[in-house]
Order: sequence, then C-alpha cells, then structure tokens
Amino acid sequence: MVMVENNIWQRDCIVHGSFEKSMKNITLIYFLLALISLSACNTGKKVSKDQDSGGRSLKKGLSEIKQHQFDQDFFVGIDEKLAGNYQNALRDFEAAAKTDNNSASAYYEIANADVELSKIDDAEKASERAVTLDKSQNKWYLLQLSDIYRFEKKWDKAAGIYQKLITNEPDNPEYYFRLAAIYEAGNNSAEAIKEYDRIDKKFGPSEEVALQKHKLYVNEGKYDKAVEILNKLIEDDPDETSNYQLLAETWLKAGNEAKALEVYNNLLKKNPDDGQSQLALAEFYYQKGDHTNAFDMLKKAFGNSKLAIDQKIKILYNDYLMQPNIDKEDKDDEYILAKTMVTAHPSDAKAHAIYGDIFYLDKKYDSARIEYRRSLETKKDIFSVWQQLLQCDAELKDYRSLADESEKALELFPSQPIVYFMDGVSNLQLKNYKKAAEVLESGLNQVADNKDLELEFDNNLAEAYYRMHDYAKSDMYFEKVLDKDPNNTLALNNYAYYLSVRNERMDKAEAMSKKSLEKEPHNASYLDTYGWILYQRGKYEEAAKYIIQSLDIEKDNAEVNEHYGDVEYKLGKVDTAVEYWKKAKQYGSDSPNLDKKISNQKIVE
Repeated sequence: MVMVENNIWQRDCIVHGSFEKSMKNITLIYFLLALISLSACNTGKKVSKDQDSGGRSLKKGLSEIKQHQFDQDFFVGIDEKLAGNYQNALRDFEAAAKTDNNSASAYYEIANADVELSKIDDAEKASERAVTLDKSQNKWYLLQLSDIYRFEKKWDKAAGIYQKLITNEPDNPEYYFRLAAIYEAGNNSAEAIKEYDRIDKKFGPSEEVALQKHKLYVNEGKYDKAVEILNKLIEDDPDETSNYQLLAETWLKAGNEAKALEVYNNLLKKNPDDGQSQLALAEFYYQKGDHTNAFDMLKKAFGNSKLAIDQKIKILYNDYLMQPNIDKEDKDDEYILAKTMVTAHPSDAKAHAIYGDIFYLDKKYDSARIEYRRSLETKKDIFSVWQQLLQCDAELKDYRSLADESEKALELFPSQPIVYFMDGVSNLQLKNYKKAAEVLESGLNQVADNKDLELEFDNNLAEAYYRMHDYAKSDMYFEKVLDKDPNNTLALNNYAYYLSVRNERMDKAEAMSKKSLEKEPHNASYLDTYGWILYQRGKYEEAAKYIIQSLDIEKDNAEVNEHYGDVEYKLGKVDTAVEYWKKAKQYGSDSPNLDKKISNQKIVE
C-alpha cells in the first residue's frame, strides 16, 4: 500500500535523481548523466546542433583560436568534475561559455557544477539557458531543469517540462508517472488523477495506478470513490488480502467502524490463518479501546507460525521492551506474547533470544540464561546472545558456568576481547590464577581503541599476579592503570591495600587509599582499606572509625569483621575483639590464624 507510493518515486529517481530526497542524490545522478551525455557524444548518437561529436562548439563564425580555447576550457572542466573539484569545474565551464555564449553543453555543465555547490538559483538560470539554446530538446537538459524546478517546488514549471517530454516521447510510460507524481507533490490531486486516468487509457489498467488513485481520493476525503477502486481490485483478485485490509482502513478513515469490522471478519472467515489480518484487527480493537479483544487477536497472531517472526519481535520491542514504566498488566501481556511466540517458533533462535531479553531486563537471570542457551542450541554463532549468556553467568556469580561457556565462546569468537575478559575473571574467581593471567594477557592483545576495557584488563591482571605472589608484575599493572587514569579508584584502593598487607611503601599506600576514599566516601571496601592502613601504621583509634563505617554498610563481610577485631584488640578491648573474630568465622573467613586468635584471645603474629 504505502510501498506503492515509494515505488513510483523510486522509478522517478532511477534515471535522473530526486531533489525532494536530498542534494546528495542530485550529485550522484548528475555525475552519471554527465557520463551518459559524453558517452552519447563519443558514440555518435544525436547531440545538440551547436556541438560536434566531441562536444565542441560549431557555431558559425567561431574562430579556430576561440574553438581551441573553448575545447581546452570545456574538457579541463570535465576532468575537474570527474575529480570532484566542482569549484574548479565551474570556473572552467564558465570560461568555455564566455568563449561561446551559445553552447548549450557548457551551460548544462555549469548547472551541474552549481548544483554540486548548492547554488540552486544559479543552476536554474544556467539550465534554462541550456534548454533555450538547444533546439533539439535534448532530454537530459530537460530532465536536469525539471529536477531543479522540483527541488525548488516550482511544480507548474516542472510539469511543463514533462509535458514537453511526453510530446517528444509519447510511448514512454515513465514520463506519465513522473508527471502524475509532480502534480501529487504539488497538491494538485485533480490533475494527478487525470494523469493516472490517461496512463490507464494509454497503457492499460494496473493495480499500481489504482492504488495511487485510491490514495489521492482518500487524501481528498472522497471515500466513496476510494472504496469503489478497492472493490474493483478485490473483484479482479479476490485472493489478495492486502486490498481487504486497505478497504477496512479506508472505512475507518471514513468513520464507518461497522463496515471496517465487517471487512476484517469476512477476511478472517475467508482465511482464518492470515496473520496480517489478525494484526490489523488487533490494531482496530486497540484503537477502539477494546483491550480484551485486541489482546486476544494479538495472541492469535503471535501463535500463528505463518506470520513472520520479525513482525512479532518488532511489536514486542516497540510496544513492550522499549516502553518506560510498563505496568503490571502490560508486563503480564509481554510474557504471554513472548511465550506464545516461542511456542509457535520453537526452533527459531531469535524467538528464544528475545524471550531471554525479557527475563534479563527483569533481572530473572536464571530464566534468561535458559532461553539464551536454547537460542544458541539453534544458532550458535550469534555473538550478542553469547554476550548476554555470559553476563547472566556473571550476575548469578556462577563462575564455573562462566568459565565453561566463555571457553566455548572463545572457540567461535577468538578476536572478541570481552570473551577473554569474562574467561579471565571467572578463572580468577575460581582461583585458577595462572590460567586467568594467561587468558587476560591474550585478551589484552585483542583490545583496540577501548581505554575503559583496557583498564579492566590491567586491573584484573594486577589481581591475578598478586594472587600468584608475583608482586613485581602486579605492581606493574597497577602502575599502568594509574598512568592511564590517575583517578581510577579500583586501582588506587587495591594497590594501596596490597602494599599495606606487604607493609611496603606505606606513605604511597595511605595517599592512594585516601584519594580513592575522597572520590567514593561511602564505599565499604575503600573505608576498610583506609582503616587497615591506619591500623598498620599504629593509628588504632582512627582505624576503628573507618572500619566500623565499613561494617555499617556491609555487616557480613568476613575480612572486615576480622580487621575490626584486630583493631579492638590493639585498643585493649579483648572481649570485643573475640566477638568480631567469631563473626568473621561465622561469615566464612578462611584466614589461617583466625582460629588461633579466637582460642588464644589474642593476635597471633
């Protein structure tokens, strides 16, 4: 329906461009026309009477010197045009026209160059001059001038050009269609309809012309004539469902809902599995505010395996997933439609992927992961689905699955750094430190033009090498991060903490920790790090203030509970110290000296 309109204008653009779309189209088309024009000259086809077969002026009385000057300027201009140097080309063509003011080809090329330089008024004058000079009515000159008139919305003048073209080539249907389109663009529906009638009479009736006339009648509010056209199309081809749908839409625009509903019901009675009609009827009910019948029909469409899945996905994304603040009723509908779609298309990877997306956005990572895995069973080479699957593993902290599935993804996508990153992080969490470092090093080599991801790799490599007791490499990667991003709080905190554990460069450690805490004052980990450094430096009361703040945020952190117990012990509060050491054990601490601290009620050095 709408495509018909597009097709007509596409036909209009194929040969000589569409100014209505963009100046860029003009640029390309005129470039091609110039080549065609030159080709016509070089192959001996009919050219303007003021030119010979090389495009040179043959005006009687032009001296040999002037002829030579004209040729030189004209063909240098052609070279400049082909090189895209339109300002230079314009200079040369204007020089040629100055030598021979009666050369249509020179003014035609001047108009081309003016168009490229967005000098439309000048282009119009030059093109009009070319048409006036060329007594043979060269169609390329006429088409150029028509395009310029159309761009300037001078519809009557553009129509006049096509009337000339039709007179010259009465059997060329393209010109009739373009003339009708010009009338339509100029809001002259009456003349457009007359032109379409002329096309029918001369070339025979066609569905394309009928649909164009239907659209014009609808725009004019002449619904009876629009309906008459569609009824004739249905009579000629009763199996074409799109005409029934257009008929129903026409009745709706005419304000006759009863007639529209009758058309939809008859269509579904004739073809109950027509998915497009089901969607159209669902939209009809929605427009009426009848949500119950609308959703029932939409479910039928989603359950219809003959209806293209892409249409269903588009509805889910546009009407549900991308809608902010979706209410509970719509959320329930979203899940029903997605499940219905998956049932209708059980072997389609896209169906499971979008179902997974719905679960993922609702943070239902277990269910999302199931659907992503089903999607990959059907089509395993969709990177975006792998990425979502790995993200689900990470969100669920299922590092074993993350490691296994990232390994599989690496086999398929060996140049994707994010997959290496996921594999490295999972092995880091699984305490496979050597494997983690190897994978992260390999992945880092794949990173290009992504500073943030590069910093993530460096931070995790620093962690991996620290766990392997390769402190030199660990420090090197922390320093790399801070060289690139001096305010990277993760590196500032972790580097500071690891230095404090080794009791090395404590001034540097304290400065880095303080800087990270200034940027994120409510980060429990950063509070604990700063407190622990103060503890290491013998500043116990200050240390206690920061570590207790960390516990206020994360009460069940085993390591922080042990740290606070150590601080309290140093402050002489043995009972409190033992209490927090026991909490550390309760929360799963694997600290090697924790049991001795509890049993001996003192810090074991």
